[in-house]
Amino acid sequence: MNPEKFKVKLDLRTMMNMVISSHCTENYKAKQLVDKSTGQLGYKQDAKFTSTEKYVDKVLGFTA
Repeated sequence: MNPEKFKVKLDLRTMMNMVISSHCTENYKAKQLVDKSTGQLGYKQDAKFTSTEKYVDKVLGFTA
């Protein structure tokens, strides 16, 4: 059975047989720098957010 084509009806019985795990990571970096061509002071910023969720149905035996 293809999990992408399978739609789960989330009633109480389904939720009791399902394990849901989630994980998120945030990363932020900022640093000061000098532009080589102009000599002006500047900043460089990077932000990254990652989120994952995993659904495991014990009865139907699939992971999505």
